[in-house]
Formats: sequence, C-alpha cells, structure tokens
Amino acid sequence: MQALLAGGLPAVKLKQRGRFTAAETEPDLFVMMMRRPIASFLAGFLFALCAGLPAFTFPAAEAAEADEQKAHFRVVRVESDDVLNMRIVPDPYAAKVGAVPPDARGIEATGRTAKRGDYIWREIMYRDVTGWVNSHFLVRDRAQAAGAPRQITPDPEITGSTSGTSVFLEPLSCAGTEPFWGMLLKGRETVLDSLADGPLKIDLSPARQSPQMSTAWAIDARTEAGDKPVSIIVRRTNQCSDGMSDIIFPYETFITISGGPFYAGCCNTASGSGKN
Repeated sequence: MQALLAGGLPAVKLKQRGRFTAAETEPDLFVMMMRRPIASFLAGFLFALCAGLPAFTFPAAEAAEADEQKAHFRVVRVESDDVLNMRIVPDPYAAKVGAVPPDARGIEATGRTAKRGDYIWREIMYRDVTGWVNSHFLVRDRAQAAGAPRQITPDPEITGSTSGTSVFLEPLSCAGTEPFWGMLLKGRETVLDSLADGPLKIDLSPARQSPQMSTAWAIDARTEAGDKPVSIIVRRTNQCSDGMSDIIFPYETFITISGGPFYAGCCNTASGSGKN
C-alpha cells in the first residue's frame, strides 16, 4: 500500500515506529531526469543499429573530409622531363586541356572527385585552367594554406563575334556533372566527351553574338557521325556553379543534339588547351 502511495517509486527504508523521513520518501528528481534521456538515447542507438541506419554523425570528421577535398596539392611520381596532363573529364583518353609541371606546388583542388577503374581522379585548377588529373600523381601540399573559394572573372572587354579559324572569342573548357562530360571550344573541330554517352566528334561554326544581349552567343554545329544538328548556347553570367564545388565560373553553356542528349554546364578559359 505504501508503495502505491509512493507512486511506484523504488522502495524506501522504513525507520523506527513505521515512519519515513522527508529525505527518504521524496525521489531524487535530478537522478530521474538524467536517467530518462540516457535511456532514450540508448534505445534510439540500438534501434538505429538494428535498422541499419547511421545512429549519429561526426561534424568534425565531415569537416576534415571537406577540407581534404578542397586542399592544395603538389605533383609527385612524374619524371623531370614529363608533365601531368589535365583532362577535360576524368578519363585517361579524354582531351587534354592543360599540363602541370612535375615540380608544381600549391595546386588548388575544386573538391570534385571521380573514380575510374582503380584510381581516383581529382579536378584541379592550375594557372586559371580547370581540368582532371589522376590523384595518384598528387599529394597534399601542407606548406600551402587553402585560400577562399575562387571566382574566375573573364576579361570584361570580351564582346562581339568570332571569325577565321577560332570558334569563340577565347578558348573555353566546358564541362558538367552527373554524368561527367566535357568539351573544348577552340578550333572548328572538337570532341564532346561524356562518360555516359562516349566521345562525339563535332564540327563547329563561329559563334554569333545576340544583338539583344551582348553576353550571349550561339554556335551552330553538326556531328561528324550521322550529320546531326547541334546547338550550343554560351552565356557570360559570372555566377555559374557546377553544384559540386565552391568555384564560380564565368560562363554557362547549354548543348542540345538533335534526337540525342541535352547537356548543361559551366565554362572556364582554357588558355593553351590542347598542348602537350
């Protein structure tokens, strides 16, 4: 009966003459309040383990991983008379957009990585050129402090249309993600390289500037195989994001192939692209 009056609390000691003291009859509220959240946490943890779900995350570990992705690197395992080639997409057979000397340091990573076979490829920026390299030839350059996310701004004087053998006003390296694809806008012939659809050779015409918008261009093109029409739109927005890194690119592009896929992505200047 006394237990019921005590509200189901643990049994208390009985003093002489059948009376309880105040300290013995009143429950320790602090202990009870601490026991309940601990029990709830343990129950939730065990449930998460049984359900195959992550019980909790470690923000510090996630931050360390993000910092590693966007760190600075240096080149290793490249002979002194050779270079580390930068590719337009993470593929050893993709078009080259640049080259990194064997002793280069402070190479900025964008944070994007992709696995190809047994190797991890990493997207980097070197001398204002963005491209992919095999991370086997990179190590963390701890002597270089990672700076703030870069914003690549093109020459504000770039306007007008192109002529002659050039396609655009300056060489551009365009790429997108999910799945990865890339293309150089430089000469009259190029290859749109997609990890999902494979390489596609394209013949390009010079870019035409919009009379209503000086920061927009159209490029007419055709595929070499099948002679399908291709439409390429390039706009200078200075705010294009690939959704996987903190880098802001100067150009955005949209590419449609008649009866085929549609691509969207960002473009960066590709000075010296295509050289060994």
